[in-house]
Amino acid sequence: MGLPERSPDPSDRLVFVHVPKTAGTTIRAALARAYAPTERAFIYHPSVPDSVTAEALASWPEERRRELRLIMGHIGFGIHSELPGPSRYVTMLREPMDRLVSLFDYFRSGSFPAGTGAARQHDRLVAEDIDIDAYAFDVKHPRWDNQMVRLLSGHTDTPFGRCDETMLQESLDNIEALFHGVLLQERMGPSMKALEAIVGRALPSLAGRQQREGRPWRILQRAKGEVRWHNATRERRALDEIEPAALERMRDLNRFDVELYRIAEERFESTVGEMSLESTPN
Repeated sequence: MGLPERSPDPSDRLVFVHVPKTAGTTIRAALARAYAPTERAFIYHPSVPDSVTAEALASWPEERRRELRLIMGHIGFGIHSELPGPSRYVTMLREPMDRLVSLFDYFRSGSFPAGTGAARQHDRLVAEDIDIDAYAFDVKHPRWDNQMVRLLSGHTDTPFGRCDETMLQESLDNIEALFHGVLLQERMGPSMKALEAIVGRALPSLAGRQQREGRPWRILQRAKGEVRWHNATRERRALDEIEPAALERMRDLNRFDVELYRIAEERFESTVGEMSLESTPN
């Protein structure tokens, strides 16, 4: 898995596949400053400000959709086939177990609008003493089962427990064919520089974070002009606070995400890392 041989073309529409709990909300805030409202479409639940649904986007006139330079959302590979003009993709991945624990603790400790699916998950997790593996195998929701591979392969509706090596290979093939880059949250600095090179526009800096040994990141005070960190998980546990057997069960279930991340990490420096060394756009 690498990057396409050709350099990013400013005429290409960029489709950012936002994998949940990979700093995507923060990146969206940075990209919103770089693209005018008429140039972008953020595809999320209607409760998310400044967003549209996929159904609403499909109803827009062709000329309006053709003018879009950025589409971002929890959307799987394949949306480019429904849009006029050329599109290329980018995404950000995160170490799978770290991402899943962050997602689980996000539902467990977050605050959500009453009556929503997220609120119902939160209420159950607060009421019951249940850990991540028992919950995932009980609800059998696809988000707990190789979500990164699901999104990058485009097979988002595959039933829980049915992901396979074919989907992993399709993800890798899609990356080779139509992705400008696969960024890593653990390498946020060079990843944001690479994203800036991909979009060909200056992006605002992100507020600083401080790594604490064995603990989640601590957000530092934001300087003027910086983008603050959005949607961070409160009361996020470190991996060593999770029952080892629970982590092992989740790792086995998400073995295709684990392999996808391993390959992306292995090839980061020779692909995305090189792009981060390019000069910053004016």
